[in-house]
Amino acid sequence: MKGGKRLALTYVQFPESQTGVRAAAFIERELHARGIDLALKSVTNAKLFLPKSEGGALGRATSISPTCRGRWRRSGRQLSLTCDGPANVMRWCDPEVDALERRALAAPTQAERTALYSTIEHR
Repeated sequence: MKGGKRLALTYVQFPESQTGVRAAAFIERELHARGIDLALKSVTNAKLFLPKSEGGALGRATSISPTCRGRWRRSGRQLSLTCDGPANVMRWCDPEVDALERRALAAPTQAERTALYSTIEHR
């Protein structure tokens, strides 16, 4: 308590992860037992990185769309969602996906890039 108010937090969890959903419920119970209010907010991974103008939580766009990827390539930056990528906040690493992303960036047509990104999405 501070100034007569209980500590209140918001916990963002991803519904795509059943482990994350269970962990969030456990954390909520444990904190509540200790006098801390916790509001659970469920945000999909896809929505998290949308611009705020499109309902995103962080207000910046991170996408694996074929059109967005070209900007990373032209700017000379590292791929954003690869094992060492700057937007890889989940720290998920799959060398096969990295190889598919490199192929997609080098693909000469939009159709080829779209097919490769579809494979990445399904993986």
